[in-house]
This record gives sequence, C-alpha cells and structure tokens, in this order.
Amino acid sequence: MAKTENIIIKTYNDFVKQLQEIEKQHIDIAISFYKYCYNQDENLDFKGAKELILEELEPIGLKPYRITKELNLIFRFKKVAEAVVLIKTYGINLFIYKK
Repeated sequence: MAKTENIIIKTYNDFVKQLQEIEKQHIDIAISFYKYCYNQDENLDFKGAKELILEELEPIGLKPYRITKELNLIFRFKKVAEAVVLIKTYGINLFIYKK
C-alpha cells in the first residue's frame, strides 16, 4: 500500500481531481476485485471487503460518506457536491453531482 500523503480537499475542483485519481492510479481495478471476491466468496464478509476498499482509498485522501451493501461508494463534499462510485466487475462508473 502506498504511503498516505497529506492531501487537503478544499475546493470542488480538488474533490473532482481526487475522485479521478481512483482511475488514474488504478485503484478502480483493486476495488472491483474486492467486490468480485465479496460476491463470490462466502468467507469474505461485508466488513472485511469494506476495510479493504477503505485501505485502497486512504493514500489519495478519500473517505466515503457511505458504503452501500452492494459495495458502491458515496462521497460528499461539504454541501456543494456528491459523487457516486458504482463498482463494476472491471472498473467503475463515476458520477459527480454538483448542487
């Protein structure tokens, strides 16, 4: 796992940039694999899969507001924007909504 940097998300543009890092640093592949394992392996529970996903996001300074039972991620930035990361078998779909 990469070392966590002191990343401060102050603006909407910082928020979007960090979300895009999920794909740039290929974190999307790792979290897709964790979701696949969660769906296929009865020995991997929700809590374990959630911890693995959080460990992948930590180095880029992201912490989801919520992780759904389907292991999709919801991020919030102040009251300005929300982002939904739908984790697929190969990669993710990233949706950012600005209020």
